[in-house]
Amino acid sequence: MTGASDNGLSSAEGDPAGPPRFLCPHCRAERGGCEDPCPSCGRPPVVLGDFRVDRLLGSGGMGVVFAGRRLPAGEPVAVKVMFLAHGPDWKGYELFERGSRVLQGLRHPGLPRVHAFGEGEGGSLVLVREAFDGGTLEDRIRQGARLDPAGFRRLSESLLGLLEYLHGRVPPVLHRDIKPRNLMFRTDDDWDPVLVDFDTVAAPGPQEGRLTIVLSPGYTAPEQLAGDVSAASDLYSLGATLVHLATHVEPDLLPRRRGRIEPGRALAGLEAPVRAVLLKLVEPDRAHRYASAEEALRDLRRKAAPAATAGVGHPLQHEGASGAETTAAYCGVGFPLAVAVCTPALVRTALGLPLGSEHGPLVGVARWGVLAGLPVVLALATTAYVWLMARRFRRRKGEVPVFFVTALIVLALAVLGAVLMSVFGYPPGDAPL
Repeated sequence: MTGASDNGLSSAEGDPAGPPRFLCPHCRAERGGCEDPCPSCGRPPVVLGDFRVDRLLGSGGMGVVFAGRRLPAGEPVAVKVMFLAHGPDWKGYELFERGSRVLQGLRHPGLPRVHAFGEGEGGSLVLVREAFDGGTLEDRIRQGARLDPAGFRRLSESLLGLLEYLHGRVPPVLHRDIKPRNLMFRTDDDWDPVLVDFDTVAAPGPQEGRLTIVLSPGYTAPEQLAGDVSAASDLYSLGATLVHLATHVEPDLLPRRRGRIEPGRALAGLEAPVRAVLLKLVEPDRAHRYASAEEALRDLRRKAAPAATAGVGHPLQHEGASGAETTAAYCGVGFPLAVAVCTPALVRTALGLPLGSEHGPLVGVARWGVLAGLPVVLALATTAYVWLMARRFRRRKGEVPVFFVTALIVLALAVLGAVLMSVFGYPPGDAPL
């Protein structure tokens, strides 16, 4: 098992810390500047024929990253070089080649545009892609940046849409290391994220014997630690990333209960459907998590249900029910209530029973059973229906479904009406009691 790669492509693309230095992209000789040609190997700092490297951005365990420009137009680019002689890390070399080729074949606004990929001098691998000036999501969180509820929803939709695209490829593209450091922005002003660092991509299924296991504490799905990855694993990492953005607390530092992240009131400022989607994204049990980005995106895009009574939660609201579902649920309570109120008069009229006392006690008892018992039966059926509906939709801990409360009120009114009818609803001499 290894930690997640830090290849510099996911770092903020600015001047590296420490004294200025430069590495030759061909022989990796270190010197003070990018003089042309290299004093050690005699070659100019130009890779793949058209791209000149100007300054060092950073180096990680799996390569070196430069800021550069395309010749002759001067378009800014980012250049990553993986040196063949970069230690005995053949696995890193293999992952970099695999991830670069995968990224080269993808086209999406949420992915970096690849200008070129190929073999450089001495067997090195070179990836050239568009440059970013907006830093990473990690940088913005560290700087205290926050989004309003609408902006947070848009960012979430954008990232889920990207995963829907990646997971819809044949075979699916699983990133395996989604976290704030690997989400970048093209400019300082935009909030359109771009997912970088594809050195960790994998196909679905058990990874034992095929690829290294990627571990980013707080962001890695539990099943991924055992070497099994799926689309749901990426969704967990995305959910943890969004929770970090919403709370400004690292996911592994948030309270947990039975392995489940408990952000508490930190998500209160978000829209109800967004909260519900986030909590389901970070379910530790894959069986209870979203199986696909499409499913999560569908729930996220549903309109929030009407606000519930203060102190009473709305089970549909937290899962983002559609208008039709909400209307049907209210009708499920309202219709039996109306029937319960109207049934005595309707049944009395249908039976053609006058109000006199000539029918005798047996008829009176039968009428009591029909007229007073039917509303109770309907109310019981309504209560059972609403209880099942409340269980179908997940709700936040400590809240009471408004539908269930309404059903109990219906039942109480029906029972009260039956008692009052049995005692006072008949003319003198005709009441069964």
